[in-house]
Amino acid sequence: MRLLVAYDVATSYSDSKLEYRIVDDDSSIARIFATSERAWFGEIVDAEPGPPVCEPGYALVIDHGERGRPEERPRAAQKTIIELYEPHTLLELAKQRRGAAVHAIRILQRKPASECAWPEEARVLRAETLAHPDDDSPRLVFADAIAGKRGSLVIVQCDLARSGLTPAESRARRRAQRDLLARQGVPWSRLAGLAKRCMFRRGFVEAIELDAQALTFDHARVFDAAPHVNVISTSLRGLHDLRTVGMRAEWWSRLRGLAIGTLPTVVDFEGMFANLRAFEMSDVGPQHARALIQSGGLHDLEVLFLPSNELGGNAIGELARTSPNLRVLDVSQGRAGRAVPATIPIPESVRELYTTAGATIPRAIEKLALYGLLRARDVDGLAALRSLDLLGAVVRHELAEISLPSLRELRLYNTTAEIVLAAAKKFGGQLELLDLRGIDGLDAMHDELRECVAGDVWFGKPDLRSPLMVASYLPDEPMWDTGLVELSG
Repeated sequence: MRLLVAYDVATSYSDSKLEYRIVDDDSSIARIFATSERAWFGEIVDAEPGPPVCEPGYALVIDHGERGRPEERPRAAQKTIIELYEPHTLLELAKQRRGAAVHAIRILQRKPASECAWPEEARVLRAETLAHPDDDSPRLVFADAIAGKRGSLVIVQCDLARSGLTPAESRARRRAQRDLLARQGVPWSRLAGLAKRCMFRRGFVEAIELDAQALTFDHARVFDAAPHVNVISTSLRGLHDLRTVGMRAEWWSRLRGLAIGTLPTVVDFEGMFANLRAFEMSDVGPQHARALIQSGGLHDLEVLFLPSNELGGNAIGELARTSPNLRVLDVSQGRAGRAVPATIPIPESVRELYTTAGATIPRAIEKLALYGLLRARDVDGLAALRSLDLLGAVVRHELAEISLPSLRELRLYNTTAEIVLAAAKKFGGQLELLDLRGIDGLDAMHDELRECVAGDVWFGKPDLRSPLMVASYLPDEPMWDTGLVELSG
């Protein structure tokens, strides 16, 4: 029997590289496990492997070296490990990995990652944050225990997720959040090489974007690194296999939000929504809508994103009626250049809406993103509106003519310097954030605009990335600027 041990060698607090060693006996395994952050030990197999003895039960240890096409090699790793729960694809996948040294093993022992930089008390307190995910108190106790910049992030984000801050207080915390994550977001996430981007919420990574293969085969490492994750955005390739593996591996049950992009054909959605509270899918057509409704799982959804959909008002209305608990609805067909039917019945429960200008908007709306030509009457008098996102809108009227007494966040883009200045003078004293990124002709007005606005003012290039939908979970949480960290590219 040939044995192999794969183990992470720490190169910094958050970074590590994978090494592996083929051994004749297990005499040195205990020492390697004791000194490694993560480790896998198992027997190398080249025929049908035996039954699993732990979870996950099988793995491929891949030495990429410098062989193979660059796009097939991980950006930041020469060796990787793909974990499997079933043996039937183990040898098949090993044969497919041409141009790399691949060892298929049946795992006999596995050591998950641990926060070795934290004392035992902090690890116990972090477990409390997992046991009570909606409660800020364990998070703040944890922050006090670890102190430093990592603890500061928890405190700052918990403050931002609650209402009641003055514009000046919000400005200070937003700036602190951006500075902390710009400097330490990647190492604190512990997801470099595993995910494309992530979102810290209330101090911990709760949303990630990664490809389906990484989620299917390397989910154990993902959840070891970020155990608070409950929202995933992933590619649509192999959705059926993704769901099947997820349910078998029991990570599917921990998801509360899922974004899957565009599906070229209708799929069976049965069983997908049992635990989900948020769902996103682009370019939804009538056939997809029928399949979603027939699944019977939309009743508990609170967040439904259908950007660039191909649905009429009746289909969207039926989807909305199927989800009576909706708080967030995205029907922004304007992203694809199409008009949204003005007859869409928006449920009164919706408090955050992404839609095209001209659609009927509930008067109690709290967050609003509009696409297309803005008309003053679309938003005038929305007394509860806290966030207004006009990144995709064309603004030709002076916003100074509009009454929005609760407005705290305003994002402008397709408009003029004169309209920007008028809006700043009108709302500046109540704004926590005025986002002017991407608007030309403001260079000479920076100081004047900052004097008008009590909170933060942003200049520079526009950020066109769509947010991960975890930002919508709390009604008072910022609509954008919510702790997003790029991990690749």
